[in-house]
Amino acid sequence: MARGKPPVTDRSAAGVARQMRHAREGEAEALGTLLQTYRNYLRVLAATCIDRDVRGKADASDVVQEALIKAHQCFHQFRGATEHEFLSWIRRILVNTLTDLHRKFSLAGRRVSRERSLESLVDHSSVMLRDLAAARGR
Repeated sequence: MARGKPPVTDRSAAGVARQMRHAREGEAEALGTLLQTYRNYLRVLAATCIDRDVRGKADASDVVQEALIKAHQCFHQFRGATEHEFLSWIRRILVNTLTDLHRKFSLAGRRVSRERSLESLVDHSSVMLRDLAAARGR
């Protein structure tokens, strides 16, 4: 996933499904484009979920980059076929990445309640973004 100009992609349901199909067929560029398409979306979600205590040690872009690398490495495990399924899968990877980050810098170590609250926060932020986009599209 090269930095620079964002890829031009067809964000329609058919376009996203086509990108997923090409990515499954082993086209690295298609997978890179698919992941790049959601970089800003993930960055907004990550920015809302990083605790103040951790912000000085990592920023949202770092977290998203790590999540995208994991998604790239694990794409063969993705079984969905729709944008909604893809977003759910990639948000789960983001939540796991955020959980690992908070665990790394937390003195308390692993806290299941914190993992659940991160997932809930990402889900809530995702719904707010979707509603905002829908309102702007009216």
